[in-house]
Amino acid sequence: MQSLKVSFTILTYCGIWQPIYWTSGWHRTSFNFCRVVFRPLPYLLASAQLARIALVDMSFEELTEVIFILLSIVNICCKSVSILMRRADLIKLTKMLGIVSASPQDSDEFNIQHQYHQFIRYVTLSSLVLVEITAITFLIPPFFQPENNRTLPFKIWLPYDYSMDKLFWITYFPESITIILASLISVSSNTLIFGFLIEACGQFELLNHRFMTMPLYIEDFAKGEKITTYEVCKLEKQLLSRNIRHHTFIFEFVDIFKKTFSSAIIGQYIVSSLVISTSVYQLSTNTTMDVVFFTNLLYLMCMLLEFFLYCWFGNELTVKSEDFGRKVFRTNWLALSTKSNKDIFVAMLRSSKPIIVSTGFFAVLSLESFMKIIKLSFSAFNVLRTASDYQ
Repeated sequence: MQSLKVSFTILTYCGIWQPIYWTSGWHRTSFNFCRVVFRPLPYLLASAQLARIALVDMSFEELTEVIFILLSIVNICCKSVSILMRRADLIKLTKMLGIVSASPQDSDEFNIQHQYHQFIRYVTLSSLVLVEITAITFLIPPFFQPENNRTLPFKIWLPYDYSMDKLFWITYFPESITIILASLISVSSNTLIFGFLIEACGQFELLNHRFMTMPLYIEDFAKGEKITTYEVCKLEKQLLSRNIRHHTFIFEFVDIFKKTFSSAIIGQYIVSSLVISTSVYQLSTNTTMDVVFFTNLLYLMCMLLEFFLYCWFGNELTVKSEDFGRKVFRTNWLALSTKSNKDIFVAMLRSSKPIIVSTGFFAVLSLESFMKIIKLSFSAFNVLRTASDYQ
């Protein structure tokens, strides 16, 4: 779909998402090339980092440096696997947003949808710029290091000594490509989740608009010449039935969304708390304001913003679902028939139990959850500092 085109396009060229219409010709060939060449790279990077932890004797500081990057790479690998395994559900979600009841019907509704689509595009491009700038800063330090003391952006284990200048650069460029690729997969999968949450919020705005304008539309229709009471009641029934189906559709859409991205949300919940704490620890142990310090600072900003957006958009969806009943109550629903009032009352009762984006018993996307993760990260940071003092 158009609002999520950037995210799906990035995933396509990373070898993760095959568009439905790329089934033959050069499209299929180019995707197979990306799938074979690019898709395995993040898994190879994670394996090399795990091998370093298992095979190389490192200090506590070096170990935390490897682990805080490894956690993010493993999370990226899990997200790509989730997208591959939930392909059918993702296709269903995109198709659901194209059905008639979820599509705009007049100029006002088109404006509402356009605003939300523009917001999705803004969030996607802003996230992409910030994440790629951070990824590039990881690649800069080797160019300023002494020839005999260069280190790879991400510390990994390799079965050969790459301290020689020529071997170092031969190793550096494949790792750099992998880092850029992993960052692209991360930002595109995250903005895909943000995009679907924003789309659900937009559907509530469309539904609110339809309930607000329904009594006015029926009144204008009733003023027409030779319009019978039967025709007015028929139109009222059609409009209300459409709105009730739309309300039910939003709940079904969110249920499929939670099923599709449950593993990604749980993984983000766990990894964010660990990575934020280790990032703060890395910053606290860095005594100089060098490139490495600013790289770690940017990385911490990315992780904080990433998890904040998860919680913010999940919280916004909860707020929109709560506000729906109050906004419907403010409409001129008393102008409708008794049967229609009963149906509207049932919809208002349903909205009294808001949509909560949660997976499991602890991963709830809300601003309260964001604050809990910050507190948990601070506790983990204190544990790391204590462990470091005992070294």
